[in-house]
Amino acid sequence: QAEDENDHKSDGVTADMESLRQRFSQVLSCYRHGVKVVKVSCSGRRLLRTLQIDKSNRIGVFSESMHKNCVSEMEKRFVAVSDIRSIKLGYNSLQFTRMIDVTKENEIVPQLELCASVVFTKRQLSLIFPSEVARNEFVLLARSMVRGFGVQTPP
Repeated sequence: QAEDENDHKSDGVTADMESLRQRFSQVLSCYRHGVKVVKVSCSGRRLLRTLQIDKSNRIGVFSESMHKNCVSEMEKRFVAVSDIRSIKLGYNSLQFTRMIDVTKENEIVPQLELCASVVFTKRQLSLIFPSEVARNEFVLLARSMVRGFGVQTPP
């Protein structure tokens, strides 16, 4: 009976791991196509951007700006996921501090639970996500990729 119990627990762990792998793949797929976020600039301004993880596992943040004749131009800057030094939750960055300083009385400061800062080797990216779940999924995805948990990333 003890063996049956252990087998049952083992099956449950295997199912949980498979479920986690599937969720990881779903979230990564979303970021392969790009997810809308708000980037906080060094001056504290909030800018709508698309956050993307490319097939080389580089993180890119880009905007689509309109120019003459309605031609869309994308400016991209990619940084390797392996260059991530830490991910801080909440307002833990100079950009967020500046954002709070320049926020006018009648403007709303984003909820703490929506914010995260990604610290790279040579730069920092302060982001506001559309929901706490979206932020947490990105953080889990990025941390998992940095630590290389052996999760196969889909093409």
